[in-house]
Amino acid sequence: MAKAKVAIVRTPIDYSDVEAAVRQAVFMCGGLAILDEIDVGEKVLVKPNLVETSDGESGNTTDYRVTEALIKMAAERNAVVTVGDASGLRWHGATERALQTTGIRDACARQGACVVSFDGLEPVAVPIPSAEVLPEAFLARPAVEADLIIDAPKLKTHILTKTTGAVKNLFGTVPGGTKSAYHALGTTHEKFAALIVDIYSVLRPRLCVMDAVVGLGGRWREQDRVWPGLILASRDGVALDTVAALILGVDPKTVPILVNAGRRGLGVTDIEQIEIVGEPLPDVVKEMAGQTKRFHVPSVAQTVSGWFLRQERPELLPDLCTGCGHCPRPCPVGAVQVVDGKPVFDYDKCIRCFCCIELCPQRALRVTRGPIANLFLKR
Repeated sequence: MAKAKVAIVRTPIDYSDVEAAVRQAVFMCGGLAILDEIDVGEKVLVKPNLVETSDGESGNTTDYRVTEALIKMAAERNAVVTVGDASGLRWHGATERALQTTGIRDACARQGACVVSFDGLEPVAVPIPSAEVLPEAFLARPAVEADLIIDAPKLKTHILTKTTGAVKNLFGTVPGGTKSAYHALGTTHEKFAALIVDIYSVLRPRLCVMDAVVGLGGRWREQDRVWPGLILASRDGVALDTVAALILGVDPKTVPILVNAGRRGLGVTDIEQIEIVGEPLPDVVKEMAGQTKRFHVPSVAQTVSGWFLRQERPELLPDLCTGCGHCPRPCPVGAVQVVDGKPVFDYDKCIRCFCCIELCPQRALRVTRGPIANLFLKR
């Protein structure tokens, strides 16, 4: 079996030369062959990660300069390019705000690309023949009807799925409140991973380019940023995410999405079957270890907590809470209420999806495992 190829290219962390890095990474991973297959007038969707309204240098969203480089490369083949996403934020106009504040809308205007908020579109029902959780998904029409999807994720760890990358980025093709309904179906980490992979299995991007110039770990606070200064690219989104996990100091075998996708034959998860071109992966992992080690619990402690102490649930950090009232909005099961300006959690309802933590504007929530586990794990 031919190895999957993943390109790793260095670039300055201020994004000053990122277009050159994107072009080099796409060339090195064999992605130009995919782009050269585009016929005049074919529909190309560039799908960045716009989970929030912060810009790419925050580490939270795909930087507009990475997206703009991909638009240019597709437009050079005379494709009809659309850029779109459905933000993780659950308030009216959130995705449109993200398109504006991240610079994506301006980038599309400069390059003559169409830009859409998937939240404002009527979704399309798509059957999933090999589904494990979701036999039919309601997805954004531009994703369903695209001749080619270019997947442009951001390098980040994730509370629920350990890492988030090319595979999970396609969850952003699910418009609006449907995301909440799908979170409610994914009642365990493994079941939610299977649901994500169900969606990936029918969309299957043919080119994936990851913004790993600035990334995020931990609770996605400003102090949780990392600066790899990299662009990653591959024709195999699963292989790309496998390499990204290693860069973040995460064992791919512990990432439920990668385990599920690998088992279903949707991509390569065995690092021995992945050809790295560009920067040597061991060197990058070693360089990043100093930045990423603060996000990871020692394995012995994690094992003990898993056996005896683990009681994961959201917890408020009162000193950081401003009483903005946003936290109930992303909850798919109505487990959060605001009382006297502060969130109150119904842990019997809570499905531990941690959307409230992920999307708290003030980063005023964290995962707690109970006082004994927190003490043991030096929370």
